Amino acid sequence: MRLRETRAFLGLLLLAVFGSSDCMQTVVRSGKGSTVTVSTELPADQCAVCTVGGANDTQTSCHASFTLVPEEEVKLLFNCSQPVEQSYAVTITQTIECTKDACSPATVETQPVLTQFTRTFSWELKAPEKTVVSLDILGEGLMETTQPCTTGFQYSVATSKTDGKGPTQYCRGGSVTRLDLPNDATVSLRVEPKAPVESVVFQASAGPLKGRTMVVSVDPGTTVVVSRDPGGLECDVCTADGSTTPDCSPTEKTLTNVDKLSLEFSCPKPQDMYSVKMKKKIECTKSSCTPAAGEVDPDLFKDFRRSVTWDIQVPERTVLSLDFPGGDGLKEIHGAENCKDGYGYAVSSTKSDGTVKTSGFCKGGTVSRLDLLGATTVTVEVPKGEELDQTAFNVKAAPRGEALS
Repeated sequence: MRLRETRAFLGLLLLAVFGSSDCMQTVVRSGKGSTVTVSTELPADQCAVCTVGGANDTQTSCHASFTLVPEEEVKLLFNCSQPVEQSYAVTITQTIECTKDACSPATVETQPVLTQFTRTFSWELKAPEKTVVSLDILGEGLMETTQPCTTGFQYSVATSKTDGKGPTQYCRGGSVTRLDLPNDATVSLRVEPKAPVESVVFQASAGPLKGRTMVVSVDPGTTVVVSRDPGGLECDVCTADGSTTPDCSPTEKTLTNVDKLSLEFSCPKPQDMYSVKMKKKIECTKSSCTPAAGEVDPDLFKDFRRSVTWDIQVPERTVLSLDFPGGDGLKEIHGAENCKDGYGYAVSSTKSDGTVKTSGFCKGGTVSRLDLLGATTVTVEVPKGEELDQTAFNVKAAPRGEALS
């Protein structure tokens, strides 16, 4: 009787211990050339990943994170007070090594290990300078997104230097079937628990980095500065007139008074790395301005992010009137407000005592005219690939105290 009571007590004790925790034991073997790490973010007294070994599996060693030795079989015990599937994550990292014309492995595969957990497959690209690594996506194409993917498959692409931006996210179901990437880029695929993933996801190849050439003309009254963040990806910009050796710069080129000049970039998509600033001048007397409008070539560097600034000089005690054509007026914004469509207007005027007043505007308001005193600058910010009106504003001048019509 006493023995039965003792067994009953032990049974209740074991039930209490294991009933409050979730356990799973499995044997895992990682593939050659891959680094597999299993981890949990829960406290050590709640969750751990343990290796099991020794005679009759009597030896355990528990950790918050454990990295498998490639090609070695290991028995793992997942012991957690929370549901196991939600408590652990698996990262599988592989390096794709490329020469100037080939990659190894050329067929990029996934490993069917620990499918019960959220898995992140990560591929680090290594290639020589001026070499592009191409990943052809097998199966469904991808589409760029800023939102979580609903299919359970989230792709992410990051470069070693991202110009201050985070990784680019992709979901399945789009038209992107190829990723062209530089050395040190990382591609990852996050898969939800138990989601089936294809054994082969990419075909990798390498080749010389092909640049882009464009022909531009800039009038004498305009100065164009094409520049990029020096901490970003490598991409030189060169000018060539056909008779001399190309004049190259790694980060910036200034253009003015050029006709059909060949502008060569060493990267295939310079519009993703370079921005363009255009500067123009307007000279005013007390009664007129030359030119009488803020005009710009709307197609010049259209697929780049553009900023166009007009410096307007006026005599003292002269009122400057800016009229913004078109059906939609402007709407003033304050502080850290941003324009939803990416277009932005900034108007700064300098008074005779040197004080500067700056106002910001977006499209879609009731402001169609601004009357200002003193030297003025008008800057229009245009998103990459968007339209720019040839005439941004009309300008008039008149002595202070006289009405402008």
